[in-house]
Amino acid sequence: MANLRIDDAMTKSSSAYALETESLFNDFSTGNRSIWGQQASEDREFRLGKQWSDEDRKILEERSQAALVINRVHPAVELAKSILTANKPTFRVTAAEDSDSKTASAINGFIQYIWNISNGDRQLSRAIDDFYVTGLGALLVYIDPFADGGRGEVMFRSIDPMHIYIDPNSQDEFCSDASDIIISRTYTKGQLKRIYPAYQSAIDTSSGNPFSSQLSSNNSGDNLIVFAGSEVSATHDGDYVRGYERYTKVWIEMIRVYEQWSKAEYTLTIDKFEEYLQRPVWIINQSISTEEVLARQAVERLTKEYEALLQQYEQALSMAEQNPEYAQAMQENQMQPPQPPQIQQLTMGDLLEMQQIKVVKVPMQRIYMGVVVGDKKLYGRLLNCSEYPIITMMNMHTGSPYPLSDVRMIKDMQRYINKIRSLIVAHASTSTNVKIMVPRGTDVEALKKQWSEPGAIIELDFTEGTPIPVAPLPMPNELYQNEITAKSDIDHQLGLFDSMMGNSAAAPDTYRGIMMLDEFGQRRIKVKQAVIEQGVQALGKVIIDFIQEFYIAEKQIRILQPNNSLSEYAVNKRLYDDYGQTVGTLNDVSVGKYDVLVISGSTLPSNRFAQLEFYRE
Repeated sequence: MANLRIDDAMTKSSSAYALETESLFNDFSTGNRSIWGQQASEDREFRLGKQWSDEDRKILEERSQAALVINRVHPAVELAKSILTANKPTFRVTAAEDSDSKTASAINGFIQYIWNISNGDRQLSRAIDDFYVTGLGALLVYIDPFADGGRGEVMFRSIDPMHIYIDPNSQDEFCSDASDIIISRTYTKGQLKRIYPAYQSAIDTSSGNPFSSQLSSNNSGDNLIVFAGSEVSATHDGDYVRGYERYTKVWIEMIRVYEQWSKAEYTLTIDKFEEYLQRPVWIINQSISTEEVLARQAVERLTKEYEALLQQYEQALSMAEQNPEYAQAMQENQMQPPQPPQIQQLTMGDLLEMQQIKVVKVPMQRIYMGVVVGDKKLYGRLLNCSEYPIITMMNMHTGSPYPLSDVRMIKDMQRYINKIRSLIVAHASTSTNVKIMVPRGTDVEALKKQWSEPGAIIELDFTEGTPIPVAPLPMPNELYQNEITAKSDIDHQLGLFDSMMGNSAAAPDTYRGIMMLDEFGQRRIKVKQAVIEQGVQALGKVIIDFIQEFYIAEKQIRILQPNNSLSEYAVNKRLYDDYGQTVGTLNDVSVGKYDVLVISGSTLPSNRFAQLEFYRE
């Protein structure tokens, strides 16, 4: 199958590819994406305390009331994050075929290693924060070529959802049906030179529209809130340029290989298939072996067995020459000399000609990444993965790339709490000051002066009217209860309950009751946790694809487990014979197919006392 899409992307000139990328960015960033971005920015600022609009604040100031913010949203989001990230996710890698089972454990350790060097707990926490506040959390798998002393590492990090622009026609919550995904933000040219030191000349000559995609809300507040990329200095416009990382799904021709003797199946690129055909293979007594170490051991064992049988046969012939009866018995039993072992050293290409290997050409999808700065394409490369390395976790998926957030659902309740508290404070301020109605024409200033003196005797002419003290009406108790109810509604929307916050007033009287309530209380938040787990599982699958592409040299990794035990894994470890020749590779992660699972509930908090009691019983 001709791969027109990838060939077109690779052969386009730098300026043509950059122009196409900018055009796609303009299409993706307008319309519904612009509206969603505005709302997401408002939700972020709302979470951080900018919860009164300019109009409402002005009205309150005219009434001499304070625009108080009783922020219930921020602590609720923080608590939800702490529950969902109480523990590290537990991965389980299994081999899709029996031939890969011995490497699956090393792959599992590799994923944990990458989680540790990427500071995975912090990256996941940031993504979950965006998940709750903007509705979209995202993680990006990438290769850092400067890590590990210049040897490079596969890593991942969280991405600001305001920098992600997805094909608006995508309907999948992981965006697997999107034609393109673009990560774009503004940089200074100095930043870009440090990120891409090999392309300094292209960066210097690049130009384009560096406008910021970070939008601000109409809400007001006393605190300054600045997000990354929220402004571009007008005095340094020439130093700013917009950068794009464009990910595109393309079709390429792959070759599926099936080995009839081992039942193993591989999907290889054309280059990898050519290398595969050159691999040595041994046929020993019609048994095929691809491991040189095992083949040599088998040859040595069979040779010794043959020599032993040959020696026995020669001894039998010698006895037959001396004993006619023994010779007759050998003839009756049709005793034949032993056959030497049949050993052939061939290549996989020879087995292909012998029809021991079946080959089928299949079109498969891969991800093509192009990096553009302004109007210049820096580079592009084909990634060894069929799914986007951008893992999106959508809170309330609407069948579009513009999900809703929990903060957007609770904004009205939060505003209601702020208005109730503002009324309560205004009423308390009014109640602490006595207000008196006096007849018109009274010397008010003299009355104020006399009123402030201790033990003052004030003469009044009651023929002109009696002063009337005015006191505000008491606030109804229902108003205070409404604030408590509104706070409970916010917690319920986020799947939180008072017992999770350590509220002893809402806790049962018994120890077992507290543990059961804590366990049952997590059922609501498990709806969110299921989405997060699916995203982490997709992350693991993409990491495996990157591992198989990038790690081709021998590598030793060590992982400190929670119980302080040290686990050590060796991948791509070369095996040598007595003469220093390579005879095989231990835990070759570049081949094979693996499935990754995340243990359900592994990130949720566990009750230590319940665990202790379980172990005791």
